[in-house]
Amino acid sequence: METKEDTVAAEVAENEATEEKAEEQATEKEDKKESAVLEMAEENIPTKLGDPAPAEAQKTTFNVKFAWRYTDDSEKPFYNPADTGKKVDFYFYVSGITGTDVKTGKKVDYMTGWIKRTFTIGTDEIIPLRLDRDHLGNQYKDIDAHAASVTLGTGIFKDEQGEVFNRNTRYYASKGGGPSGPNPYDFRIPISQAMELGVLFNQTNDLKVPAEHEGKINIRFNVKDKETDKLVKGGNGKVIEDVLTFESGADTALIDNNNYETGFARALRSGRLDLFSAYTGKYKDYQVIAEFTGENKQELEKYYTIVVDGNDLDGWVVTLAPKAAYRVTFTDKEGHELLPPKDVQYAETVGTVQAPTAPAGYVFDAWYEQTGVDQAGQPILATTPFDAATKIIKDTQLVAQFMKLRSATATVIDQDGAGLKGQTVEVYDADGAHVGTITTDERGLGFVHDLRPGKDYTFKLMFGGRVKEEQTVTITENYISGVTFRLHSEPMKPLVPAEEKETDNETDNETGNEKDEGKVEENSNGENEEGDTKKGKEKEDKNKLPKAGEAVGLGAAVAYLFSGIGLYGVTRRKEEQ
Repeated sequence: METKEDTVAAEVAENEATEEKAEEQATEKEDKKESAVLEMAEENIPTKLGDPAPAEAQKTTFNVKFAWRYTDDSEKPFYNPADTGKKVDFYFYVSGITGTDVKTGKKVDYMTGWIKRTFTIGTDEIIPLRLDRDHLGNQYKDIDAHAASVTLGTGIFKDEQGEVFNRNTRYYASKGGGPSGPNPYDFRIPISQAMELGVLFNQTNDLKVPAEHEGKINIRFNVKDKETDKLVKGGNGKVIEDVLTFESGADTALIDNNNYETGFARALRSGRLDLFSAYTGKYKDYQVIAEFTGENKQELEKYYTIVVDGNDLDGWVVTLAPKAAYRVTFTDKEGHELLPPKDVQYAETVGTVQAPTAPAGYVFDAWYEQTGVDQAGQPILATTPFDAATKIIKDTQLVAQFMKLRSATATVIDQDGAGLKGQTVEVYDADGAHVGTITTDERGLGFVHDLRPGKDYTFKLMFGGRVKEEQTVTITENYISGVTFRLHSEPMKPLVPAEEKETDNETDNETGNEKDEGKVEENSNGENEEGDTKKGKEKEDKNKLPKAGEAVGLGAAVAYLFSGIGLYGVTRRKEEQ
């Protein structure tokens, strides 16, 4: 027999089933509405921008041309040219529509739901949209879209499980829209790229955040124009800023949807963070700056430091690091200290580091970071020299590397390969600085010392105070480098014609007297004052002359030319008149 309690229980169960079914139906209805909203763009009537829509759809179709240039004939796009051809998903909606609700007969303002579309960056697209339904799926007629506008969703969109299903942290519609053709429902919407607002929060491995700070590390962000070094302001004249709560590993953006006055999102959508111009391409360079804010600001500053990396095209990485400094040490390969250590704050640079004193016969090459120790206990060094601009993010040991100085030779020989002694060779480095002088020995050989391996040096053979010849050589580390100069002599040419000139018997046309200028006085025996006969002297002089075509050493030729004896004759004194 059914009791009263059984009856009540049955009624409760029935009511619960009815409520559950009603809830399922409502959910299904909402899902259908949402699906209809997102698929509205699929139910379109294809039309070209500028062409009237079919009469039956004239007042229900909204043709939107998404363009990547301000005008079709703009020289440069409003986006990074390097991104041309990439795919990007946009969520957008149309607002400012007026229509008569089919059910109620009331004339109201409404908006569509979020509509998703995949675009190709750089390729303009025309999307006909149905405007006869709002974001709830309600039907409208007598539609007026003259005041309508298109809004791109800005931010990182996540589902209930926290998974990102859409992300737009840099693009916006650069104007609200408006009729752009004979059809009042045709709109052209230029898409512009602004500063990237994406942020990745990170923390150093050695950072331990105490429980009392978890969820209470608030960071205020501003943006600075690098050219003017001033904070950027929004359209309302207020400095752009947003406050985010630090969460290590969080992939977020500089967007606080509750900040309508000074937020980055508002600044982006209003064109205050533009990067590209239709005439000059990229014309702005922005830098995000960050600092702690809130009631615990001073306490946080004692524990942590904030480091911002990145750029306005690729986004930003914000790292939380301990306030304590890291130590940089300077040693040789054996670990002996060469310079006093330096304490450097996280992500700061070590600054200028002086060169240590090199051992005799060596020169300092560069500092190398020690990355480990091998099985023999020897330091393992980085393959490239340490860059002074490197940000220090851990304790760092820098090891000095020294290079053994090398010598080089210069050899000067004649055309037969014989060494020429006393030749001068000047040596210069690649910067033109003089580094040494070589004077050759009896072998024609000379040395210059203390040259850096791997560097170029120029050897200049000097003659009469001028450079006769030069050679450049790269100094090697494993053997002595050198250059060789070979001098070639030319056949001697007489200073006067070889033909006999009867100058002694010539008569001066003006005076009629015989020319005696430069004539040497002789006695009756044909001897001069030195006791030499003229014929004997001439014979002796001729014996000293080189034979025709005979080569003469350069040194002998020079000595001969500058001796007191001329070619084909003796020195004459001018007779006193």
